[in-house]
Amino acid sequence: MQKTLTIETKESKEVINITDKVSNLIERVDEGICLIFGLHTTCSVMLGEYEPGLDEDFLNMFEQLKPKGPFIHAHNPDHAPSHLFSSMVGEQVSIPIKKGSLVLGTWQRVMLVEFDGPRSRNIVIQTFKSQ
Repeated sequence: MQKTLTIETKESKEVINITDKVSNLIERVDEGICLIFGLHTTCSVMLGEYEPGLDEDFLNMFEQLKPKGPFIHAHNPDHAPSHLFSSMVGEQVSIPIKKGSLVLGTWQRVMLVEFDGPRSRNIVIQTFKSQ
């Protein structure tokens, strides 16, 4: 089963907990794997703890790691750090499914990390049933 989740980001950089939205799309799969894949080159999908303040800590870390350039990126050099971060963090995660639910650690959440917003972001949710 494949579905697309659309997320409207509101900030130029933000971390959004999308765990519940993803979970709602996989309820019919008893056991298998869920692939969560972002269709963009300036945002990422990652797993981690999501709590008040930690989202800002992630953004502050990315800001501290932000390369200064000069950039050779042909399209728009200002977007180069967003592309670099997206590739570094990654556009996908795979999570086991058991009894219709994502198998996550106690504090793990699925997060969309926006590096170049605000934008409309499409996330593909692909589930694979175990045989």
